Amino acid sequence: MGLESSKNKKIKVAFIGAGYIAKEHIKAFKSLNNVELSGIYSRTQDKAKSIAKEFNIGHVCDSIDDLYNITKADLVVVTVSVEAMFKVSVEASNFDWVLFLEKPPAIDFKESEKLQSILSSKNRKAFVALNRRFISSTIAARENLISNKKARFIYVQDQQPLEEFRAMNIYPEIVIENMMYANSIHLIDYFSNFCRGTVQKVKVLDNWKGIKETEIITAHIEYDSGDKGIYECRLKGPGPWSATISTQDIRWELKPLEKACYINDGDRTIFEIEQSEDDKNFKPGFVVQANEIIKVLTNQKNISPSLQDCIGTMKLISQIYEV
Repeated sequence: MGLESSKNKKIKVAFIGAGYIAKEHIKAFKSLNNVELSGIYSRTQDKAKSIAKEFNIGHVCDSIDDLYNITKADLVVVTVSVEAMFKVSVEASNFDWVLFLEKPPAIDFKESEKLQSILSSKNRKAFVALNRRFISSTIAARENLISNKKARFIYVQDQQPLEEFRAMNIYPEIVIENMMYANSIHLIDYFSNFCRGTVQKVKVLDNWKGIKETEIITAHIEYDSGDKGIYECRLKGPGPWSATISTQDIRWELKPLEKACYINDGDRTIFEIEQSEDDKNFKPGFVVQANEIIKVLTNQKNISPSLQDCIGTMKLISQIYEV
């Protein structure tokens, strides 16, 4: 796709899906000055019309074909259900726009690789909304550690009450069975975000035995850079999610993930980081994330994770859960 290099160009953004997450993305993109909300398509037309009216979206379309042909959008944001992501993303890849996919982009690791292959064959660019890379707590820790060359240790605590999810009867069984991709990706992506180099070894200490039999999953992860990590997920037990990133000099704690504090070696003082206004006023990470993907369209330096980056995290999930 021939992208405009001018930073002043209005970027046309279209949306597929009209659920809660779609609305949160729309709020974030609407807050950016160089964005035009050009169109929306959803199988649930009433929801699409309601959202279009609320956010002044240019067109409510009857199909993905119409969404592209009417809007000629530069970017399409795909926010359909997990089990529909692959099919809809493949259909959206028939058109000359950049794809911005909600996570997970596919039901599992193998399907994500298949998706990448299809999109590559069509020369399509695709990125994934790994929004926790963009919350102010994560950014503060990442920026602080950029110049720190010492080995890092990342400890991630996950919690997924799968039997409760099943009892709620809001997810199809295929999503419940693949919730390590659908939801734990939020946590496991912290290894991809903070650990340098490539995964060298994954040693599973407490393995996945299925939803009913599993109480805890733990794994030790080693990178060729010398960075290491421990992943722990409780299926029966309390939350919330948390991550700790430490070197010999400093320890960062994200607990819950949206809040950050750090302590320096030799000092017992705990320094807290103020949450950004964007994270207070929007779904955390979404405004920065939206701004980064717009930089892709305007040929600016950016840190938007590609589909290939996300597949790296999904591969790690498959290694931890041995699925």
